[in-house]
Amino acid sequence: MKKLVIVFAAALLACASALGGGHGAVPTRGQEDPSAAGRIKRKLKEKEPRFKFRTRGTGGKAVKQQWRAGTEFVSVTINEMESAEAAAQTLQMVLGSVSMGVVSKEINLGDEAYLIRPSSQVIGQGPRNVGLEVRVGNVLISINSTSEHAAKRFAKHIDDELKTESELSTLTPR
Repeated sequence: MKKLVIVFAAALLACASALGGGHGAVPTRGQEDPSAAGRIKRKLKEKEPRFKFRTRGTGGKAVKQQWRAGTEFVSVTINEMESAEAAAQTLQMVLGSVSMGVVSKEINLGDEAYLIRPSSQVIGQGPRNVGLEVRVGNVLISINSTSEHAAKRFAKHIDDELKTESELSTLTPR
């Protein structure tokens, strides 16, 4: 299963870098991070207080957040792409690289979302992590978790945050 997780992360990072994703400027001390990753971190801290934020790392142009509550673990990789089209292309490349999981389309989550469960051949070989790939506009979110329920909750919070921000930006006069 670790191989499946590594393949997801590596594919997402490689595709995103190739298509020119980026997550914006890093805030200085005392400033709120205005990037999608910063907004997502604040939303998850608010909505999932039981989970503790462990690390924030970057891999190329993607930002990775790790959350833990007891034995539950959720990893969130956020990648802001140049456009919604680039994000959609990258998502399709990531899904095309899945070889050891069962992919099912999720509804009512992002512009498109896919749940990836371990295939029957890998069940019983270590942790049964699930993956959830979500696209909201030009942002790709890759979630890996020990709990399908936690992965879906995190994805819903992230979707709500990104859609709210998108709706607000369309109301702001230019």
